[in-house]
Amino acid sequence: MKRDFKFDNIKALLIFLVVLGHSLEYLYGVKGTYGAIRAVIYSFHMPAFVLISGYFDSRSKSSVSEVVVKYLVTYLIFNTLFAISP
Repeated sequence: MKRDFKFDNIKALLIFLVVLGHSLEYLYGVKGTYGAIRAVIYSFHMPAFVLISGYFDSRSKSSVSEVVVKYLVTYLIFNTLFAISP
């Protein structure tokens, strides 16, 4: 399989967003506009890493759409539970 550099660029962008999110939290806390930006970054960067890593799993016999649906449902369930927890 030939290396697809699009995925390398996406992972680099996600790593940058992780660093940005942690920096915003450290510098400005979790309230206000910067807190909202941080929350948006945190809402998708780890699931995106998981999906990209799962895409390259050669042991998986499932189609890409089946894997995306499976992980998306799991993500939505746990994200909802996290959002409603005190």
